[in-house]
Amino acid sequence: RASLRDRVRVLIVDGDPRTVRHDDEVFYLEAALRPGDREDIGTSVRVITAEELAGVEPRARGTAGALDLDEFDVVVLANVAALRTERVNVLADWVRAGGGILVAPGDHVDPLAYDRSMLPLLPQSLRDPIDTTWGAPPDERDSRALHLVKWEADHPIFTPFSKSAPELADAKFFEISLLGPTTSADRKVLARFTNGAAALVEASIGAGRTLLFASTLDRDWNDLPIHPGFLPLIQGAVRHLARKHASFGVADHLVG
Repeated sequence: RASLRDRVRVLIVDGDPRTVRHDDEVFYLEAALRPGDREDIGTSVRVITAEELAGVEPRARGTAGALDLDEFDVVVLANVAALRTERVNVLADWVRAGGGILVAPGDHVDPLAYDRSMLPLLPQSLRDPIDTTWGAPPDERDSRALHLVKWEADHPIFTPFSKSAPELADAKFFEISLLGPTTSADRKVLARFTNGAAALVEASIGAGRTLLFASTLDRDWNDLPIHPGFLPLIQGAVRHLARKHASFGVADHLVG
């Protein structure tokens, strides 16, 4: 069982903010979560920097300058450098209470630093990224790219897509993060790349969920954001993460 409010409240932590908007780490992510800034899209979005995350506390109402983590359903860490342990503990407690977190790497993510502090937020540890096009001449670059395959078609995130889904399958991935040992007993791979590496991994943390995407959410490592599948994939992931696990067991109810 799970519950989902009418409007999903998303906090995006921008690990690589830029003055040129379309170069910003979360430009495409933010656009996918509020396309056209319409009021009927079902998400409200706030973007902060990794430095601003230091001011986020749970149940901080009344604290001057503090951003209340309990005002959000989902947190996205987009290319965010490893956080201090005390900050990770705040986020992990919030997830265990029913929050959802999406983590995506990038050039600011150091796998060794993530091993030291970030594992409580991850379904699986990170290892060094690989560049599939390293040393390739320009005319061979596209042919060396990886693609998304073997996604869980029955999973809520992928229900909008067909089994072949060219809007996903045509996206090219030039760099991905390899993954190390699992950090959760119920970790599940939801999609893979054509080389067999995990692309999207999910796990439960208490009443909440964590998702790890093994490439960037901008165009630094892939071109997924300019494909039609990016918007429904991101929206599906966020709405899935916002579904808080119920703390009660299954029960029968007589209707009428």
